[in-house]
This record gives sequence, structure tokens and C-alpha cells, in this order.
Amino acid sequence: MTRPTIDLINSDVDIEALVSLNCREISEWHHYTRDGSRGAPSSWEALSCWERWRHGGPWLDPDLLPLHLKILEETGGTVLAARQKEEIIGELEIAYDLVSPQGKRAHIVWIVVDPSWQRKGIGTLLLKRGREIATQMGCQVMTVVSEDQTSHKFYTSLKFQKTNSLLLFSKELGNEKPLLQIDDVQTLPLEWKQRPRPPIGFKLTIGNNYTPSYTWSYLRYMGSLYKLMEVDAQSPQLWLLRQKEAEAITVAHNFVRLWLSPEGENAAGFLSTSLRLTEELSRNAKVTHLNAYSFPSHRGILEATGFTLRREESYLSMHL
Repeated sequence: MTRPTIDLINSDVDIEALVSLNCREISEWHHYTRDGSRGAPSSWEALSCWERWRHGGPWLDPDLLPLHLKILEETGGTVLAARQKEEIIGELEIAYDLVSPQGKRAHIVWIVVDPSWQRKGIGTLLLKRGREIATQMGCQVMTVVSEDQTSHKFYTSLKFQKTNSLLLFSKELGNEKPLLQIDDVQTLPLEWKQRPRPPIGFKLTIGNNYTPSYTWSYLRYMGSLYKLMEVDAQSPQLWLLRQKEAEAITVAHNFVRLWLSPEGENAAGFLSTSLRLTEELSRNAKVTHLNAYSFPSHRGILEATGFTLRREESYLSMHL
């Protein structure tokens, strides 16, 4: 058997093969209702674009995946494919954070190997090439979030070590009386579509495990994503919150992303105030529930504002 080759994907011709690869990872498909409950099993072809997103994000739909890859390309990311002859049997996606406190950081966004090729070293080959590229870019550390024991065992076998936990919180939004008047903090719509990166100095404090630039660009494309999925919801809006010298950028959307300025990080109670205001902005935008990723350092603040811990994931890193 010939050794698989590892090369960069061609986003113009590899989409169908990448979608097929990712679909082979799921053994059973279900319809989802709009409230998120799971319905009867169905074939993949019968699912809507939105239902495919619910099953596994942008990787399962030929319309959503090009948008996702465009975001990675815009932010300088790397997408590698493992090929056996003409067939794609594995994929690795890496985003870069060149201003991380840890030093220049490469973050694994996604890795998948065809089920029939697992336990044959394909994932290791992909990561070896990914490490080489990250090192060439001057990265000092590579990070990843492990969601289950199988992936945790795989990464630790490659010398990744757990350095933290990433916590997923959620909160249902009812019709109760607002806890905070919007006038308490100055809110200004931000012309975010003209900004390819977050303003200098703002730190992603509450948000997912991707890099700040990747997260910011994803928000810029959310309107297009909603249109593709035919979701009956407003596109997310970024808001600039001000209280004296403290500033925060937040988003009215079902996943909370919140950046703080240096003054905002140091202002007592400002993070909690920003979270509560985000809730009110989200409720006004017809959002029915909120999700928020956070490291344990902000667990108390999230729980104090009504969020409930749903899942804990392992945040792993490896020095390059």
C-alpha cells in the first residue's frame, strides 16, 4: 500500500470530497425541529442546510463549507488533506493567533479521518505536516480542544498536555423584566463589516476556542450563513459598550462573544455588566437562549448571571 500524501486542499475542486469525508463520520441522521429537539431518522439528502449544520457545523454541507474555508483563508489559516491516490481520507484545519499571550499560537480547528482509515497513522501524518507549517510561521505553541476520551488519548499520545478546561454554559431567555436598563451603559452600533480584525488591544474574554481573528471574521460572515440556512433570525450585531473608560465589544447572537479593552479588564464589575447587557440585546433580537464558552477563571461570573454549566472540554497544548 502506498503512503498517503499530505497537501493543501484546493477549495475550488475538493469541496464535494471533503463533505463526503465528513459525512462518513456520522452513522445516523435525524431531522431537527426549530426548538432543537431531535426528530425521526432520515437520509442525509433529505435534511435541510440548517439541519446539516445542527449535525456537525459547516463541514456537512456543500454550500456552508466554502464559506467556512473562505474565513480560514481570510485569516491566514491552513487546510491540509490526506490523499490516497485520488481519494481524500483525512483533513486538518489550523488557525493562527500571532498575538497570543502564549506566543505565536497555532490552533487546531478541525481534524477528521475516514473511519476505514482510522488507527493507521493518518491523523499523525496530518498533524506532523501541520506542525511543520506552524513552526515555519514562527509559532511557539499548538493548541486544541478535546471533547471526548478518544480524541484526548490521541492528542496526549502526540505529546499534547492538558493546560486548562474549556467550559460551555447556557441560559434560557424568558420574557422576564429586564435586569439592566440599556441606558446604564452607552451602546453604539459598530461598523464591524469594515474591520477585518478586532480593534488593537481588545481581548476575547468570553467566546469559543478558536483564535480571536477567526472568531471575528466568522461574525462578519454570519449574515451570509443565516441566508444559506434560511434561518428566520436577525443577523448578529456587534455592539460597543462603554462605561467611563471601560469598553467591551459584544454580539447579540445565541453564542456570546465578548472582547474587553485593557480598561474593561481592570474595571470592577464591568464584565458582569457587559454580560447582562448582552442578554438584553440578545432578547431584543429575538434570541431565545444563550451559550457561552469560557475558561474556569470566569465561571463564577457566568453562574452569577444565570448561566448553567453544560459541558467541560479539555484544552490541550504542545510546545513546538
